[in-house]
Amino acid sequence: MTCYIVLGPPRSGTSLIAGVLHRSGVNMGDQFPGRNSDSNPTGFFEDVHFSGLNAKIISQCGGSHLYPPKRERVAEKVEEFSGRASDMIDARAHQSLWGWKDPRQILTWDVWAPHLVGVDDVRLVIARRDASAVIGSVMRLQWLGNEKDARRMVDEYERRLSLILDEVDYPRVDVAFDDWWNDFGGQVARLAAFTGLEIDAGLFDDSLKHC
Repeated sequence: MTCYIVLGPPRSGTSLIAGVLHRSGVNMGDQFPGRNSDSNPTGFFEDVHFSGLNAKIISQCGGSHLYPPKRERVAEKVEEFSGRASDMIDARAHQSLWGWKDPRQILTWDVWAPHLVGVDDVRLVIARRDASAVIGSVMRLQWLGNEKDARRMVDEYERRLSLILDEVDYPRVDVAFDDWWNDFGGQVARLAAFTGLEIDAGLFDDSLKHC
């Protein structure tokens, strides 16, 4: 039984990765948002139960996905949300291939981490994209009013992601956003080698790079 967790800042390609995994046989969720958007026309592939709990944790810590709360504030909420996180993982851990994706997972990791210990095989798929490109995407979507705030947000996600990767020893693979366009075959081969699956990348659309 293998669990794939897709980690990466917003606008780094996490939805594309999650969609490809889902089409390739990894159940990335039992219920996805009933919406796409101009910025994510092929879908988000975020299980609403996992993303909903992440949103609640962050909100109760006084932050948002654009204004990440301090890790210390999240640590204070671990006990409060531990039961719900455990129940969600237990409800899906019987599946042979499953996982989830939510950029906010980077911010709430401490709530979920203790409950991954009992999962047979946890693997991390890390979305990588140049920080300046992520900032540019955030600005184009007008999520934040100025470049300074956008850079602060992206830097905080990257910092927290680095801490996670320093603290765990789960197998992981980096998936570079630009490689979908620059080295498509290599990208598919990398995911196939890591997962042992026949990768269905039919979701990929060469025209959507700037979405």
